[in-house]
Amino acid sequence: MSGVTALVLAGSRPDGDPFAAGFGARTKALIPIAGEPMVLRPVRALLESPQVGDVVVLGQEPELLADVLPDDPRLSARRSQGTIADTLSDICNDPATRFPVLVTTADHALLTPAMVGEFVAKAQGADIAVAFVEMINKKLRQANYGKKLQGDLIRAGVEMQASRFLTIQLIAGGATFLVV
Repeated sequence: MSGVTALVLAGSRPDGDPFAAGFGARTKALIPIAGEPMVLRPVRALLESPQVGDVVVLGQEPELLADVLPDDPRLSARRSQGTIADTLSDICNDPATRFPVLVTTADHALLTPAMVGEFVAKAQGADIAVAFVEMINKKLRQANYGKKLQGDLIRAGVEMQASRFLTIQLIAGGATFLVV
């Protein structure tokens, strides 16, 4: 399969997640959003993105996640390590990993195929690129002649000594990283 390998971080807090518990879910990724587990939203966006090849959902209990995932040969659920850093380090250092690797979170419920496409396209050629939605305070909105501001997407590049680059996108509660 060609394209970006997408990883969806769907792990849990070590002592449980009170937010998930409040919804009767074992993990945050399984909290229902409009009648479906939250993890399905970013997974669907990734599977619908022409830039994405395989999608791997990572969590401490991959069997729970696998039970709610669609049947797609490009999709799998695997056990994560003790920390996000350990999980990503293992994957990025595994010779079998196909790069580029896009990493996002199961709570990135507003992720769309268009966002993935733009993100991957604009990250090309960077050593490090960072994108996020800027939160603009009320005084700045008022100073801008009352125009409704929804936030500006800001991108910055920083050189690294490595041959790979990392791109981070923070939008609507989720994070997306691209490692090439």
